[in-house]
Amino acid sequence: MSDYQKKYELPPTPEEFKKEHARRRFLNFVAYTMPSFEVSWHHAAICREIDAVVRGDTRRLILTMPPRHSKSELYQATKTYN
Repeated sequence: MSDYQKKYELPPTPEEFKKEHARRRFLNFVAYTMPSFEVSWHHAAICREIDAVVRGDTRRLILTMPPRHSKSELYQATKTYN
């Protein structure tokens, strides 16, 4: 790519913008891949911890929460993340 092309490159489309954000954080990935998923505070906390595991900051993660808090659904999404 020449300097001219880099200088006058078009900004990303909204779809490209969403994809790039989905690559950076697991919560954004969940919102992008599961648009009907309603995020609550505990989902954001789980996603933060999953990000730490993906980065390598955390080696093990145990989630202990009552049934029907989307633990399994979020775990399934980690299989396609990164």
